[in-house]
Amino acid sequence: MRKKHSRMQNQYCTFSYFYLKIKVRKEGNTMEYQTLNNGLKMPIIGFGVFRVSDKKECEESVYQAIKAGYRLIDTAASYTNEDAVGTGVKRAIEEGVCTRKDLFITSKLWVQDYGYDNAKKGTETSMKLLGVDYIDLYLLHQPYGDYYG
Repeated sequence: MRKKHSRMQNQYCTFSYFYLKIKVRKEGNTMEYQTLNNGLKMPIIGFGVFRVSDKKECEESVYQAIKAGYRLIDTAASYTNEDAVGTGVKRAIEEGVCTRKDLFITSKLWVQDYGYDNAKKGTETSMKLLGVDYIDLYLLHQPYGDYYG
C-alpha cells in the first residue's frame, strides 16, 4: 500500500517536461540553469500549463509556481491560456516575487500560423496576450517538413 503525502509534507516535486520525468528536491528557491550558445541562461526545470483551460486556475498555478521558485514558464498559442499565464506573471512581478528578467517564458507558434507573415502576427499576438515585450524562447509547435514547414 502506498503511503499518502499531502503537498506540504512531500519534500519532492515530480514533474514532467518534454516527456522527461524529473524529481527535484524542493529546498529554497534555487534554480539550476543551462547556458545556451547565445549566452542566455535557461532554467533546467520549467512549469507548463498544457491542458489548464480554466483561466483562474491557470493564473493562480503560474503565480504559485513562480512563488515556489520556478523561473521557466511554458505555454503555447494552442493551449489558449497565454492571457492567464500573462496575468499570473504580471501578478508575481507586481508583488515583487520576481522581475521579468528573472523569468524565462516559452511559447509556441501553432501550425496555422506558419509562414513569415502569419508567424509575425502569431508572435505579436502571443506577446500581447502574455503582456510581455519579448518571449525568451519561441518554438514551432509540431514542426514537420511538408508545405507548412
